[in-house]
Amino acid sequence: MVMSRLQPLFRPRRAGAPDGHALLREIEAAGSPRSSRRLLATYAAYERLKGAVEPTTWHHVAGLREFAKRTAAFNPFIPDDILERAAESEGWPSSPRAFAPEWIKDGMALDRMVLDPAAFMETIRMDGEKAAEFSQKNLHDAGYFFARYAQWHHSVMVAGELGAERVIDLGASNTDFAEHLTQRHPGVTVCAVSPGFPDGLADVADRVYRYGAPPTELALFDDASVDLVVAHAAFERLLGDEDSAAIAEVERVLVRGGRFLVAPFLVASHHALTLSPFSCFVANGDVDFAGAIAAEMASESARIDFNHAIITPLSRRYETASVRRRLLAAAPQLSARLRTFDFAPDGFGPDGHLEEDIFGMNLPQGLFDQRVFLAMEFIKH
Repeated sequence: MVMSRLQPLFRPRRAGAPDGHALLREIEAAGSPRSSRRLLATYAAYERLKGAVEPTTWHHVAGLREFAKRTAAFNPFIPDDILERAAESEGWPSSPRAFAPEWIKDGMALDRMVLDPAAFMETIRMDGEKAAEFSQKNLHDAGYFFARYAQWHHSVMVAGELGAERVIDLGASNTDFAEHLTQRHPGVTVCAVSPGFPDGLADVADRVYRYGAPPTELALFDDASVDLVVAHAAFERLLGDEDSAAIAEVERVLVRGGRFLVAPFLVASHHALTLSPFSCFVANGDVDFAGAIAAEMASESARIDFNHAIITPLSRRYETASVRRRLLAAAPQLSARLRTFDFAPDGFGPDGHLEEDIFGMNLPQGLFDQRVFLAMEFIKH
């Protein structure tokens, strides 16, 4: 079955979907904070959301962000011991620059990448109607919009540098990037791999394929048969030992000199997980996140932090030791280079924003400092 090239990322909000503001009013009317009636009302609100919202539509619930901020601390589906550990969290670096000295001190390679704003904006424009559609869904968070295209821009540039002909988009939620890359580099064939796709291989568009499989199972691909593997907003969501299993498979399929690009690559002072409890609960249905998180902490002594802003259900963050122990130990033919991103000053005004806007949004010069945005390049030797 061929997937439509214009399939939207999310479906429209269903009629009669819950309203976060209304649910908050019901919760607050039930009783004083931490009273049994208040907790029961909170539990009932989450149950209503679980029953009424599909994984592809939960983002569109009116008042969702405010509901998450106001109720996350009382989420009845997060065990108390995890809540207590979250409350004891010491936080993590607010800027990738705060992490750089520690990374370099431990003998790891770090490279500062300066982006040309004009070239970056051209990458966005090349996505045409899809970029316009994506912008309308993310007008509330311009940083998220630009971060998506920064990941794409980096991968497009590296594909050009390598002269890549065979590319895997690992953990992709759709084939949007695959189609974008084939437009930018006519000689490239791209296969998007995700367990969310129907099982097996499907021909989606010219030189674009879709393969339904976990990122740990790339049996479709022969040894040393792929020039470039990219993972955009996917690798950090792998639980347990899936990250080391996935990178071992990537090492196997890469040619010598091939690269594995992970963006964003989130860093911290020690191995840690950021959890958005609301999105975990709603977007992942019956997944036992509490059990998975408890196992992660037991094996890694990881810290759990809550993120009440709705970004992703779970994000793994690495420090130097966990990169070596979890990733490089599983893929000894790969070396790692952490990259920071900055924009060249051309075209930015005194307010720190690009003088030209796109789709009504301004590009901030300090975008990557604000979002703790980094990329990791693994190179096969």
